[in-house]
Amino acid sequence: MAAALEPRGAAARRAVAAAPLLPHPGAPRAPPRRGRGGSPPGRAVRSGLQIGDLATARNREDISRAQAAAEGIADRWQEVASLGRTGLETPLVKRAVATGRYHREVFVSTPLEGTLFEGFIDLLFEDADGLTVVDYKTDNATADNCEERMSGTYALQMALYQVAVAKTTDASPEDVKATIFCTAVGKEVDMTADAAIIQQTMDKTRDALDTIERDLKLGKEGGGFAATSE
Repeated sequence: MAAALEPRGAAARRAVAAAPLLPHPGAPRAPPRRGRGGSPPGRAVRSGLQIGDLATARNREDISRAQAAAEGIADRWQEVASLGRTGLETPLVKRAVATGRYHREVFVSTPLEGTLFEGFIDLLFEDADGLTVVDYKTDNATADNCEERMSGTYALQMALYQVAVAKTTDASPEDVKATIFCTAVGKEVDMTADAAIIQQTMDKTRDALDTIERDLKLGKEGGGFAATSE
């Protein structure tokens, strides 16, 4: 099965075969995903970065008001707007906008260690330094502990994104850059894994899949899974 990157929507749910490498920047996108985790301000900022104009920041205040209200923190819309402005002014987002070819909510699907790895990349762009994957994290982190928290929690996920994007584009995983943007504090964290870390990631993934397969087998043999009918 071929790997693919394509926008969120019905096409992303089909068998991934001959999809285009990258979607057209003007391709329609579904409304932003809203996870259950993270802080309300962080989620509001994340949604604003997903739907707002990264180049002009047009209607930033209206978007901030709407997203703050959606998160139940209408009285904190100015905080959301300020953090969103910080996000737009980061070197990372400016680099993406400068390329004129950046993509948000990109669906990635690729065979990996005998299974299918799927996910949504918040921001993906390519410039002279190569491909960069950006993930917005809404954790209730502080400026002081953001880097430690992201590195300890999301290293595996970001390395897998590197591998998935590399397999899709015929690049080397270590040549794909990975960065987390902590929306709650407006801080970037470089998460790019080198070849050794990527190998460890693949080993961990293989071990985890083996454990799941073994547990499923034991469950079936022990009668742990009951058949149901409607």
